[in-house]
Amino acid sequence: MGPVNYDWIEKNGNDWAGGRIDICGNDDYYPDELHLPIMKASSYGPFSEWLSKLRTTGMLTLKELVERYENETGNKIIWWDYES
Repeated sequence: MGPVNYDWIEKNGNDWAGGRIDICGNDDYYPDELHLPIMKASSYGPFSEWLSKLRTTGMLTLKELVERYENETGNKIIWWDYES
């Protein structure tokens, strides 16, 4: 999922992505979800690929997922600055 309107893209550029993380494997019919804030598209792709291969015994928070990703891969996610 990307920016939601053309004004945002015009102001911030087109190389951003965000959305949600679907968490499967629970006992519910529908997966759990974690909000995924906007990040550089160059961060989104590798993070998404890493997530697709991740298996855990319990649900992790976004902070735990990001810390684990950055520690295991050496990649640093570049987040959009909501303050600007």
